[in-house]
Amino acid sequence: MTQPAPPLLPPGFAPAPPLQPIPDYPPAFQGPVGPVGPMGPAGPPGINGPAGGPGPAGAAGPPGEAGPIGPAGGQGVHEEFKPADGENEITLANTPNFVMMVARDGIVQSLADGHYSIDEDVITFSSAFDGAERVAVAYTVSAEEGGTTPAVDVQLRTYVQTIMATLDPGGPPPPAP
Repeated sequence: MTQPAPPLLPPGFAPAPPLQPIPDYPPAFQGPVGPVGPMGPAGPPGINGPAGGPGPAGAAGPPGEAGPIGPAGGQGVHEEFKPADGENEITLANTPNFVMMVARDGIVQSLADGHYSIDEDVITFSSAFDGAERVAVAYTVSAEEGGTTPAVDVQLRTYVQTIMATLDPGGPPPPAP
């Protein structure tokens, strides 16, 4: 095995010792600390972070004042008809201020869907009758008018409330008789 050749050094020079890490200077060798320099210009504003979720609901407020007394109630009216073949109108005994229900052969009709229209005391249906169909109308008249027919019966009112609760469970109940 051969030995590595010694480095070529000029006569009178010896190889340098291996390098050692330089230790940190102790504070005794550190010079004095200078004054703080002037502050630089303000940087641009940062971006907003994401919004947090909604907080918990607050406590319920106090109940409000009672509202004003409403107008005098009306009288409930129930009328039944058996229109002739080919007719499409019926005339009520009174001018209603609120129609609770119109039923044709037991099927509740819809003003919004165009099954009928109403003008004063006349109800006009979108299609003619066949002469065998029956029409039931429940409505209210103002207290001043008084009405000329008996008040709506309890069974009809219960039926109307049941039908309306089925059609619109969150809707308001029919007005009190």
